[in-house]
Parts: sequence; structure tokens; C-alpha cells
Amino acid sequence: EFVEKPIELDKVEQAVKTPLTVPEGSVFLLGDNPAASLDSRYKEMGPVEARTVLGKAVLVVRRIG
Repeated sequence: EFVEKPIELDKVEQAVKTPLTVPEGSVFLLGDNPAASLDSRYKEMGPVEARTVLGKAVLVVRRIG
């Protein structure tokens, strides 16, 4: 079931500006709960150095074209 939730204005002000270039050796992380996740979309987190990430990717999405 799709549930549309409004974007909280305080989160929009904290968001990184787009387009965003992720530096070499870094990754852009997204949480699984957009309303409650502190992830790379926000300035206080931003892109994360790949060497500091622990875990295994279960899904990789790539742009075609």
C-alpha cells in the first residue's frame, strides 16, 4: 500500500543541495525509513567514506544510459 507523507520543512532546510557529486572513495547512503532516517540526504551526514562502511549490499541500483 502506498502512503504519501508530507515532507517536513525542517528536514528540507537540512538537506544537501542537488545535484550532488559524491567524492571519489565515498558512498551516498539512504535509510529505509525516509521520515526517520538520518542518511546522506542531510548535511550532518552527507556522503560517507566507503572505507568506514561495514556490511553487505543486498541491492544495487544503477542508472542505465
